[in-house]
Amino acid sequence: MPIGRISNVNERGFAFLKSDQPPFDSTFVHFSELQKAGVNDPLVGMAFAYSIVRDNVTGKSKAVDCEWMQSAVG
Repeated sequence: MPIGRISNVNERGFAFLKSDQPPFDSTFVHFSELQKAGVNDPLVGMAFAYSIVRDNVTGKSKAVDCEWMQSAVG
């Protein structure tokens, strides 16, 4: 499971997680996935472990099964 930090938050209900490991890619994440992890107000710098799947509608990658890494210092 990659670990990444929120690098961008959009008021339309999504954010991007930037991986802490090479190649340091950013992955789309919908707020509903973060809410499942117990985060209702995501902030830049918050760390999450997550899985990456391909969205059946858009064909793009997205983060799912997010786990908030509360102890991670950002």
